[in-house]
Amino acid sequence: MRTRAFLRKLAAPALLIAVHCLAVRAQTTEAEIKARLIGKPLYLRGFWVDDRLKFDADGQPTSNFRTGTFTETGIDVHKVKLSDGVLHLKGQRVGLEFSPNGLRSSTTVPRRVALSGKDYSGFIDIEIQAPPDGDFSKALDSIFAPDLASLVPGMPFYWQYYARKHFLDPAPASAPKPNTVAGKEPGVGTSDKPVPVGGSVKKPVVLEQVEPQFSDAARALNFSGMVTVYLWVRSDGRIDHLSIVKPAGLGLDEQALVAVSKYKFKPSTKDGAPVTVDLYVDVNFQIGNGP
Repeated sequence: MRTRAFLRKLAAPALLIAVHCLAVRAQTTEAEIKARLIGKPLYLRGFWVDDRLKFDADGQPTSNFRTGTFTETGIDVHKVKLSDGVLHLKGQRVGLEFSPNGLRSSTTVPRRVALSGKDYSGFIDIEIQAPPDGDFSKALDSIFAPDLASLVPGMPFYWQYYARKHFLDPAPASAPKPNTVAGKEPGVGTSDKPVPVGGSVKKPVVLEQVEPQFSDAARALNFSGMVTVYLWVRSDGRIDHLSIVKPAGLGLDEQALVAVSKYKFKPSTKDGAPVTVDLYVDVNFQIGNGP
């Protein structure tokens, strides 16, 4: 009995020493953070667009920062400094420009471009509070995505068809989900399936067309492009099932969706009766070379 009691007394300090050693090994050094972030094609998981971001020790934003599209929330980290319990990062905002045909082959990926212009530097500052154990892994995982595939689960519904087809490993892509541009399920007539235009099925007539607005990023970079939007025009003239099937990038895709969602149609007809059809609408963004 005395031997067991003596061993228990020895085991207690040994256990404390082991736990302390594990905590020390879990700390993340500045050099390790630099190796993880600098020179890597990163993206902000939360699609934050503010130029000053602060996060707690778990990688959660400390304020309600503005959010945007993933095509404007890439980042290249240039500087890393760990001091006084805070990780300071400085970098350059990065956007995505898609190839002219909107497709990705084994050798073609969206082009990363610095989001800077005459009146905007695109510099970004990020602060992250140090965790109690000094291990920044969880926070960095919460804030940064290492590639586009990692962003797909958090993308809006209207990106899912394209993103799953082009950003993930080859696999059959499901059809666009039945949602409107506002993200709501369609109202009445959800069983009103589309029929192809042609023959006795007449095309719907555009009664009102809205001019799309350029995104700030595309205008700053003098970037032009074509966005193709898929949609259904219901038998009562309503629009839903909007989805991006060919993007341009730099925020133009969302601007195209907003514009097309405001179109007004006279419904398609078959033998004189209104029917639901699906369409592909091209939205062209062109910036002139003037001043």
